[in-house]
Amino acid sequence: SLFVRLGYDDCNQYLYDAMLRAGQRVLPIAADDNHNKYPLGHKLCNTFCGWTQIEAEKLEYRCVTKALEHGNYYISTGPAIHSLRIEEDQIIVECDPAARIVVTHDTERLQRKDAEEDGITTATFKLRPDNGWFRVTVYDQNGNFAMTRPYYPEEYIMP
Repeated sequence: SLFVRLGYDDCNQYLYDAMLRAGQRVLPIAADDNHNKYPLGHKLCNTFCGWTQIEAEKLEYRCVTKALEHGNYYISTGPAIHSLRIEEDQIIVECDPAARIVVTHDTERLQRKDAEEDGITTATFKLRPDNGWFRVTVYDQNGNFAMTRPYYPEEYIMP
């Protein structure tokens, strides 16, 4: 579930998409604002609520910072995204069992796949370059989510 301790919602995807649609190429980041006032297991404990899953060549400072700079990561409050790949005109997502997988586009068009019973672990979506950028969000059964950075046409359209 989304954790809101004080003030604003911890994650506002609508505002994030509005920034992207306004031309701001910002990357998402997830982290805990962790003060450990409550013990692990307590409903107000804010430990391990959000993290950035980085895909670096090595666990070394320069490799990690390079991965962050290039957007080789996703953010999560629970589920894992195992792979996201583009094959011809398809976006293929593999993840932990999910209640829903959503592709958000620059055009405000959404594509989504919902689990009927058990969680879905793979989904394929039609890639339409006229939709501009896209990003993927995976939701688990508890409302936790994982979200990719936006991918832009110059990254996925082959010349």
